[in-house]
Order: sequence, then structure tokens, then C-alpha cells
Amino acid sequence: METASKPALPWSIKICGITRLVDAVAAVQAGADAIGLNFYARSLRFIPPETAKVFVHEAKSWKVTPVGVFVNHSSDAIRGIADRSGIQWVQLHGDEPDEVADQLIDLNIVRVIRVGCDNDFSPAIQLARLWSTKPNVRAILIDSPIRRRLDEDDDNVAEFGGTGKTADWHVSKQLVEQLELPIVLAGGLNPENVTDAIAQVRPAAVDVASGVEGLPGQKNHDQLQKFITNAKAAFHS
Repeated sequence: METASKPALPWSIKICGITRLVDAVAAVQAGADAIGLNFYARSLRFIPPETAKVFVHEAKSWKVTPVGVFVNHSSDAIRGIADRSGIQWVQLHGDEPDEVADQLIDLNIVRVIRVGCDNDFSPAIQLARLWSTKPNVRAILIDSPIRRRLDEDDDNVAEFGGTGKTADWHVSKQLVEQLELPIVLAGGLNPENVTDAIAQVRPAAVDVASGVEGLPGQKNHDQLQKFITNAKAAFHS
């Protein structure tokens, strides 16, 4: 018996790391159809669930999809934040085991897969195929490897996204060709390279954070507009 295909991804351009309402409005007006809200407490783009609830509420009238970004949260913690904020889309951006998907079966999941520059997509494809078997996993997001930084207390903090480092497009293209699940391309995208990225990789969607920022969590509205305009043109070429 054939397995029923999963629904198409309902968005193609996501602006991630939104922390200010003015930036969310600018992203929507520029044509974004998804916004990312980061619940990783040590991220420079962290947003508390109570604040995120405002964005989730407004997203209904904006007709965009709010996506919650989680890093190594337990399934109970994710469930609690989802309930408090109203998030229905969960982006797993850490090292979560695949059992988490089974424990969040009523939520839509986007799973991150990290690719370096070694042209070896074997580990990535194996991990992606494992997660693709989960009925509520709606897409695979390709990002660049984890980077570390020192915070204000001189602690070594892992950055799980928004580093500005470009993912390997060659490996990313192979994943697009090998997987039936929609691929979201992230990692180092900006207004200048998004056209080439889409042309080379042919993802279902793109995701940007630092590439359209002045400061972490503060979007540059001119860069936002350029990124979205270029991405839309590339998707339709």
C-alpha cells in the first residue's frame, strides 16, 4: 500500500529571529509568509512565550505562519511553550531525539539538519530519512554547523543558528534531490546571495535571520524588502 503524501509546506519565505512587532509587520508587508520566534534562552534572538503570544495572535490576521524555534527542549517544555504562546509549528534546532516527534504528534515539526563543507551528504540524508518517517514532520531545514561564542559572562555558548555562516549548497542540492519532504534552505542567506541559492539548490522555502539584521534580533527593513523581493523572483524564475 502506498504511503499518503504529506501536505505541501504552506510557506516559502520565513524571517526568523523576530523579536519586535515593528519587524514582524515590516516582514509581512514585504511579503514574508512565515516568521520565526526563538525560544532558546541563550540565543541573542530569544523571545519569551508571553511576548510570542502577541505575534501568534497577530499572525492570524496577517495570514502568515508563526514558527517556534526550540533547541534541546524536552517535549514537555515544548508542549508548555506551545500551549502558552499558541504556536502550532515547531522547529527543532538542536540535537533532539526523533522520539520527540512522537510525543508532539499534534504539532507540525520542521527538523534542522546541519551540513558542513565536506561534500558528504550521507550522514545528513540518513538523519533526514529517519525524521521523514514521522507523520508530523513537515519539512527538513538545512542549516550550517554550530558555532560558539563567548557571552557577557565569558561562558562558551553554542549558537544553533543565525550565525551568518553559509550552508553547503552542493550537499543541500543533493538532499533536495534525494528527499520527498520539502527542504527549507537556511544558513548565511542574505539579499545578495538568495537568488543564486534558490537557483542552485531549488528548495521549497528559504529562511533568514542575521542576513537581514542591523543587530541581532533587530531587522533592517530595507534588507528585509530586498531579500524577499529577490527570493520571490527566484522562486518564480
